[in-house]
Amino acid sequence: MTYGLIIAMSEEADFFISALENATHITVQGRVFSNGIINENSVVIVRSGIGKVNAATAAALMIERYKPDLIISTGISGGLGVSPVLSVVVGTACVQHDIDSSVTGDPLGTVWGLDKIYLEASENFVNGVLAKFPQAKKGIIASGDQFISSKARCDFIKDNFNAAACDMEAGAVAQTATLAGVPFGVIRVISDGADEDAPKSFNELVTIASKLNYEIVSEIIKG
Repeated sequence: MTYGLIIAMSEEADFFISALENATHITVQGRVFSNGIINENSVVIVRSGIGKVNAATAAALMIERYKPDLIISTGISGGLGVSPVLSVVVGTACVQHDIDSSVTGDPLGTVWGLDKIYLEASENFVNGVLAKFPQAKKGIIASGDQFISSKARCDFIKDNFNAAACDMEAGAVAQTATLAGVPFGVIRVISDGADEDAPKSFNELVTIASKLNYEIVSEIIKG
């Protein structure tokens, strides 16, 4: 089985890249794809860069070149006040909270072309994560091209989408994978509350949360 990991930042990705056995690295359209073995499974990793366009492009390139059996969007995330810092959230579905064509009659968050608000993650992946880490919280991951750092926006996302965490990439990875017919999963470690204290919390916990995320995902990859 080949796992494809889409990871936004070097702080999150470097733990995985350093762990690769028999690693090879190629650069495609400015992104470095690292391919090798983690826990006896084939893994390809790309540091996509932050944001939805970066994540979607990286996912499309990965699917075309490596044909992974499962794509995982992973890293750190905001907890929206419902998931505490350093807790683990596995996504049951993704939504893009910054899509809004509601003036035309679409429900908020409707993904054009798919005509869906929520894109469902692989049930097998969700169940596999919970089997290994029963303390993990399962819930909806809300994505948008914003670092959420205000209670008002945090409450908007919770109230409209019932989300357990927010990030800037998973929804775009989910959309790309769904269009390509590739199963996807999302797992995130919470680094901040997505409120006014989020920048400080993020800066303090980025390394700790990223290392914890690596430890959890590498264990999941073991199967």
